[in-house]
Amino acid sequence: MITSLTVEQIAIIERAELPLGPGLTVFTGETGAGKSLFTDALELALGGRADSDLVRRGAKRASVRVAFAAGAIDEFPEAFRLDRDLTPEGRSICRIDGKSVPVGTLRQVGRRLVDMHGQHDHQALLVPESHLRFLDLWGGEAISDAIASVSERYRTWHAAAEAFRQLERSVDEREERLQTLAYQIQEIESAELEDGELAQIDAQLHRLQHAEKLASATFTALDALADGEHDARTAIATAIAQIQSAERFDTTLGEMVGPLETALSWLDEAVNQLRPYGETLEASPGDADQLVARRDRIKRLMRKYGASEAAIIQHLDAARAEHDLLTHADADLEDRRENVAREFESFRIAADGLSTARRAAAERFSREVERHLADLALERAEFQCEFLPAEPSELGIDAMQFLFCANPGEPLRPLHRVASGGEMSRVMLSIKAALAGAAGVPTLIFDEVDAGIGGRAAAVMGRKLRELSQHRQVIVISHSPQIASQADEHFRIRKHEIIGRVVTEIERLDPESRVVEIARMLAGEDISDSALANARELLRR
Repeated sequence: MITSLTVEQIAIIERAELPLGPGLTVFTGETGAGKSLFTDALELALGGRADSDLVRRGAKRASVRVAFAAGAIDEFPEAFRLDRDLTPEGRSICRIDGKSVPVGTLRQVGRRLVDMHGQHDHQALLVPESHLRFLDLWGGEAISDAIASVSERYRTWHAAAEAFRQLERSVDEREERLQTLAYQIQEIESAELEDGELAQIDAQLHRLQHAEKLASATFTALDALADGEHDARTAIATAIAQIQSAERFDTTLGEMVGPLETALSWLDEAVNQLRPYGETLEASPGDADQLVARRDRIKRLMRKYGASEAAIIQHLDAARAEHDLLTHADADLEDRRENVAREFESFRIAADGLSTARRAAAERFSREVERHLADLALERAEFQCEFLPAEPSELGIDAMQFLFCANPGEPLRPLHRVASGGEMSRVMLSIKAALAGAAGVPTLIFDEVDAGIGGRAAAVMGRKLRELSQHRQVIVISHSPQIASQADEHFRIRKHEIIGRVVTEIERLDPESRVVEIARMLAGEDISDSALANARELLRR
């Protein structure tokens, strides 16, 4: 149950804080006063679409806070709150009990807390394709679990069928495809690619381009180190020999021999690396041509099969796998055909089970809706669910439409063709009443559910709403004095101008104010004594 609603900077609502209680709560006011803005605000707080146009002009953000009583749903044994902030740029911040959550989570929780029936929702009854959804909602967990099972099996069957169709198309084009794959495999395999080879070729070509300078530097270095007339190796070796010969006169000279021998060892290592490097620089003129040809071949393969050697090798693996698959396609095609049949049979069994459950639920649902219709002055009305064949889908193999007859002796016909506007509103209220009893949503909100009805029909609708409020919190936005007179709490919404700007205000009415408001709803702005007397009589009843 909602215990309070706080709205700030939503359209023409600057700030409103409403305490809400159990039973039937009614909001009334003139057309355009901003009544439906409160349902817009509630929808926002419950995870509805965030429309930045809702933010009041000049405000930095709009916000809605909805507090719920302890135990509204099992996850929240204590009182808790849903919050939603919205900026003019369309940025939305959602919180549950102060903790930030994705809007999808807010929406999931909101659906379990509040069922909202907008003034145009009854138009869904004009679309037979939507009728099955009402039955499935009424069927509760048993139906929803069956739908989940059917949906999973449908997707599995659909995926198997698509895989079969793809393989079937491949088989039809197999010979041509096999030739293409064989050519690709041979072309890549014959190249004997190595990952990173292109980079090595580019490095070799760059070295050959500067071979003369590299050779000059290399051989000059070798002359200086070991091959020249006064090379470093000879100088170090001479120094070692001289020190060793003088060591007998001073043993401390022996400490210098070790570093010199190490230097000589490192020098020999450098010479041993430089000599073969220098030999590689003595390439023949054809070596560069061979490298360029190899590079061009790799680049042609890259243009055809991938942006790198690794990508080409990956393409080769895929081509080999597809070639192998097509080579054995006949056997695999038959296996997949049998798999499609198995998956369809699994789907069909689940869908038949769902259909059986729906038909059993439809009988009980129809009787429940008829019971509520009788309470709404349609005592002789008949209501049925007619099942029709449908193409398999994630929802099973059923289509359904509501049949309706308001007068005895007339045949049942599709609801959307025969029901008047007032009858349509009462049918929708009856469906909502049936759903409320089945789903257990703690709060029901009706936005102008009285559209298209008046007089006695509005009076019985008011009594039906009051009956619902004995088991659920019911909040109604209404133009009907007959419905307003049934309320446990009555709020009046009006707008006025403050410093050049229109502002909506809300007032909780005391008993005498209720009389005046209901008299206004009966007679308009010129409230006579007879209108006040009629209002008191409505409230007394």
